[in-house]
Order: sequence, then C-alpha cells, then structure tokens
Amino acid sequence: MGYLISQIVLCLVIAAVIGAAVGWFLRGALAPTATHAAAPPHSGGGGPHEVYEDHNDAELEAAHQRLHDIESELLSVRRTIGHLEGHRSD
Repeated sequence: MGYLISQIVLCLVIAAVIGAAVGWFLRGALAPTATHAAAPPHSGGGGPHEVYEDHNDAELEAAHQRLHDIESELLSVRRTIGHLEGHRSD
C-alpha cells in the first residue's frame, strides 16, 4: 500500500513540475509586450516606449469615457425605477 501511495505522490510531483514549466514557457511566449510596456521610459526622442505610453493613455481615456457614460446611464435607470416605484405604491 505504501508503494502505491508513493507512486501517486511521485506522479503528482512530476505533473506539478511539468505544469510549472509549461506555464512559465507560455507566460513568456504569449505576453512579450508586457515586458516592453512595464519597462521604464528612456530619454530620447520618440522611441518604442513612448508609443506604448501614448497607446496606453488613449486606452485609459477611452475607458474613463465609457465609465462616465455607464455611470450616467445607471443614474438615469435608477431615477426611472424610483419614479416607477413611486407610481406603483400610490
């Protein structure tokens, strides 16, 4: 019985090592732009880091605008619900 348990534990350890190695490889292979975007900007004129920063600023501004639009719509819906609930209780 001890032999069976040791074989199961050994297989689980091997699977964990293989899974960690594959995950580490895929993280590096599928997300190479994350290292470029996180790198500190260099001094100079118009390098690749500045392109990433401009792109990120544009995405951030668009996300803020979408958030503002959604908040406005939510406020409108809440007002409508409050108005309808007021009529229902009469």
